Amino acid sequence: MKPGHGGTHGYYPDFGDIQTGYIIHGPGVRKGAVIREMNQRDQAAIISRLLRLDMPGIEGKVPEGLLE
Repeated sequence: MKPGHGGTHGYYPDFGDIQTGYIIHGPGVRKGAVIREMNQRDQAAIISRLLRLDMPGIEGKVPEGLLE
């Protein structure tokens, strides 16, 4: 530990060390689907499609081949 000043609130999305996995399972999800890369905003699009919610204006998209 050392004294600090200020803080950080994240990194640019192209910084590889912050990339992580995404696991999704359940009705409507295609078994064995692989998502090579997605944006965190895509989660809203995926969830709204699975729950059949009308969410105009969301910025994400459903990755191709993910859902049945």
